[in-house]
Amino acid sequence: MGAMTEPKAIPEPRRSAPISRDTIGAFSARFRRIPVILQSYSVFAVVMTLANFSVFVRFAPQLYRSISPYLGGLGMIYMFTFFFVFAAISTPQRKLLYAVVMLIGLGVLFGVMDLGRHLAMSTETFVAIKDNPYLAYAPLRPVVTIVVPLAWVLLLLSPVMRKWMNSASVGNGVKDQYQFSLADLLYVMVVVGVSTALSVALVGAVSLKQSSLATPVSVSQPASSS
Repeated sequence: MGAMTEPKAIPEPRRSAPISRDTIGAFSARFRRIPVILQSYSVFAVVMTLANFSVFVRFAPQLYRSISPYLGGLGMIYMFTFFFVFAAISTPQRKLLYAVVMLIGLGVLFGVMDLGRHLAMSTETFVAIKDNPYLAYAPLRPVVTIVVPLAWVLLLLSPVMRKWMNSASVGNGVKDQYQFSLADLLYVMVVVGVSTALSVALVGAVSLKQSSLATPVSVSQPASSS
C-alpha cells in the first residue's frame, strides 16, 4: 500500500491590513517636506469639500443654504483631486499633480459658463430665483468659481512646484526639501495681484448686471389729449 498523503491545508484568505501608525507617520513626514503651495492646496481642498458636503450633514443644512449662492456646487471639483494629490505625495509619480491642474482647470471652465448664463439672464428669471438660496448667484461667486481655482492652477504650475514634480525622489534626503526663493515669492505676488484685479472686475460686472435686472423699467404713458 502506498503511503497516505495528508490533505493540503486550505490557506486563509488574505485580509487587508489596517492603516498602521507607521504608514500615517510616513505620510505625515512626506507631507511636511512638500512645498507649502501643495500643503495649502490640500487644506483648501478639504475645507471646500466639507463645505459642499454640509448639505448632507444633519445639523448644517442652514450653512449650505448660506454658502450655496457663492459655491454653486462647483466646489465639489476639489474632492476629485484628492486621489492625485495623495498619490503625488506618497509615490514617485509626482507628475500626477498635472491631473489636479486639469481638473481645477475644468472647474474654471464650468465657472465661466456659469457666469455667462447669469449675465445672459432675463429680468423675469432673475426676479424668480433671487430669493432661492440654491439658485441665487452672489456677486462674489465668480471669485470663488473662477478666480480662486485659476489662481490655484497658476500656483500649482509655479517654478517650485514644477521642480518638485520633476523630481522622483520620495526619500528623506535634503533634496526633498523645497524652500521658497525670492523668485517664487515674486511669482506668488504676481498671481495674487492678477487675481485681485480680476476679482474686482468680475464682481463689478455681476453687481452692475444685477442692479440693472433689479431696477424696474419705467414705461412712459402717452399724454392724453385734452
